[in-house]
Amino acid sequence: MDFELKEFKKSAEDKSFPLPKGIAKPAEAYMGMEHDYRVLDSMNIRAADDLVFSLAMRKRLSMNENGRLFIIMGEKHTLPSHLMLQLGLAENFNRAAQKYPNNKSFKTTYVQEYPHNNLADFTLDYLGESKTSEKRFALHKQINDPLGHIFARAAPVFDKKEIGPANAPVTKLRAYDMVLRNNMPYILADISNIPRLLEAPIIDYNDPLAQEIAKVDLSKESVSIISLDGMKLRNAVMAERINAGADEHKSKTVIIGTGRDHLGNYARELPFEDSLPKSLSKKLKPEDHIITIYPATNDVGYEGPVREIFAEENITTIRIEGLSEKRFKYEVTSEEDENDFIKELSESYNSSAIPPRFLPPLEPSAEQVRQVESYIKTAATLALSA
Repeated sequence: MDFELKEFKKSAEDKSFPLPKGIAKPAEAYMGMEHDYRVLDSMNIRAADDLVFSLAMRKRLSMNENGRLFIIMGEKHTLPSHLMLQLGLAENFNRAAQKYPNNKSFKTTYVQEYPHNNLADFTLDYLGESKTSEKRFALHKQINDPLGHIFARAAPVFDKKEIGPANAPVTKLRAYDMVLRNNMPYILADISNIPRLLEAPIIDYNDPLAQEIAKVDLSKESVSIISLDGMKLRNAVMAERINAGADEHKSKTVIIGTGRDHLGNYARELPFEDSLPKSLSKKLKPEDHIITIYPATNDVGYEGPVREIFAEENITTIRIEGLSEKRFKYEVTSEEDENDFIKELSESYNSSAIPPRFLPPLEPSAEQVRQVESYIKTAATLALSA
């Protein structure tokens, strides 16, 4: 999106907001929401990009430059349209940071709802080692990856052995690529979990973060990550890691990708009081603010944001409907089909202005692959021999 800062400042001060081409207001807003929008063409990702960036930048410029803006973007994990919207917002803020380097509020960190020890887990899988809790956290302690770039660089290498994310796998590779292309701090925010056959994983009670936040002995029971108690604990852990990570990276804008249930969903007995926005809001400074972006779909039980969110003065809620709901999943859909879908999304940009996230991810060089494998094997040797 081409922009001039002075135009955004003028827009931020003006209560009337000109909608981007391809965006409309529904005839009846959801729950009377001020920010309820519809994408008229489900494949017009450019219109959705322009909308969320305009709204986020308007808020950013209305805030104190030292205030932190947390943008929590809900997603259905199998939908590339949701993930590509997150990457577009991150790319646009990074472009703003490059164009206006004196404005430090544009410096952005990207967060995903992955277990914070995923690099250790992927490494053990890659090496054919069993993933006992002792090995997982011994290795996790050995890995020094403050920017998340070792994980972003290593994940495509792991994916070659079919270990990587099962949901929208091709799109996930573009997330790693976006982080590396833009040299952006990257946080894996979620709690550690233990996979189970044919059931949702359970929280790993040996996770130091789980013990610290829960302040109870979790070893006496199996807590599913999608249960009410599991979601509450995960949201508390993610809020802690997001808040600390923003300060560590000195980022004033933080873009967070997470499942929509983490925003609260009464249909699934997940109250707003225990949601990620509410958990994070408890850690805000007076000059901070949260934006939640809820991409609505036709799924039963996913009607939209819970009503309580509108009473929060430090949270602005945006609802978008009409984005493509085409789903992709490892071993269910093909890599070729997902690439074709992403290419089709990019066509809303015209060939002369296609953003980098739509391009094929940069292939790591043989030397980069060697460095990753050497680093991981060294870390594993140190950890597993301890």
